[in-house]
Amino acid sequence: MSNEKKMSNTSNIKTWHAKFSIDEGLITPLQDFINWPYALNSEPTISCFEIEGTKNWLVEIFTDFNPTSEQIDIIHDHLCQLTGSSLPDIAFSPLEEKNWVAESQKQQVPIKAGRFLCYASHHDISQTMNENTIPLLMDAGQAFGTGEHETTFGCLKAIDQLADEISPKNILDMGTGTGLLAMAAYKIWPVATLATDNDPIAIDVCRENLAKNNVKECNTGQENGIALLLSEGFENPYFHTSAKFDLIIANILANPLMALAPEMKANLANNGIIILSGILTTQAEVVRKAYEKQSLTLKFQIDDNNWSILIFY
Repeated sequence: MSNEKKMSNTSNIKTWHAKFSIDEGLITPLQDFINWPYALNSEPTISCFEIEGTKNWLVEIFTDFNPTSEQIDIIHDHLCQLTGSSLPDIAFSPLEEKNWVAESQKQQVPIKAGRFLCYASHHDISQTMNENTIPLLMDAGQAFGTGEHETTFGCLKAIDQLADEISPKNILDMGTGTGLLAMAAYKIWPVATLATDNDPIAIDVCRENLAKNNVKECNTGQENGIALLLSEGFENPYFHTSAKFDLIIANILANPLMALAPEMKANLANNGIIILSGILTTQAEVVRKAYEKQSLTLKFQIDDNNWSILIFY
């Protein structure tokens, strides 16, 4: 049967695909959670990849339905609204049926960041482990943060560098996503650790990952596990009475980080440390200035490709 005939028979197609490229300055909001409009009935999946040697990123959208012209307009307009810019027109085509999970797994390798080793269920890490390795099981899923992206990888490196320098008594991971950074910090410093996110799906994913990594979920303020809390920034009433944090990790986006600077300072204990990520290198200076206005000092900075991780005290 010819490819033409295969493609013309779309009744059995399960996945539809669209792709376009955009400037790196527009990519950040597309890498966070996307709350798609209910009119789509089924949520698309979006993936973003840096185009090597350029300042552009490839954006790919996958759906389990063949979008109508009206649904394509909804998807396009929603992405334009998220980026604050007009984007190229998008067109969907049927995708060849494959075991995409298996195909993706072929491309994945365990990720080493200092003493941390992020791996998926299908990886054999027996030859990679040593007595100093801290394994973190992270299967790709609905929440952001499996260790592969530079923002998460940079935070792991920052935690690794701080491991022998500080001894926090309580830790906050704001915008936890998968819970990876909260677990990394907790495995270094098994103290009262709080992981928050503004998306209930992320909280559910984090809870699943705690179980996979044999980390107990506990109540806020307790030291025998990680507490989970749904919160937009510091808006949850818990922060009105909680103790200040010796270590705050926030892998979010540059603009929210700047807006949160006064509250970050207000919730940071004396001599505390803040790790900030989700910042394009071109945004690092303006974020640094926002935190210096709060009488915080840049301790060190980690740059990885186009991303920067800022560590303040």
